[in-house]
Amino acid sequence: MHKTLRIIYGMLKHNKPFDPEIDRKNRLNKDRQPATAPDKSRRYQDYDSKAPVSGRQARKRKERKATLSGSTASVASLAQAPT
Repeated sequence: MHKTLRIIYGMLKHNKPFDPEIDRKNRLNKDRQPATAPDKSRRYQDYDSKAPVSGRQARKRKERKATLSGSTASVASLAQAPT
């Protein structure tokens, strides 16, 4: 059905009668096009502290920051303990 609709749309848009050669050419061109892999370099963006974040993400960052600062404080207290 989709193929039929594409053919009818093309005929109406270009105001031309049906030509099966056009469909054959399109199918051949589609097969020749190499499949492009998604650009993996765009998956992760650079961290920007000024970028807007959701409330959930803000809470997660706040918890992570508290956890990291708490763990460094305990490590610092262990380092200052007398031996």
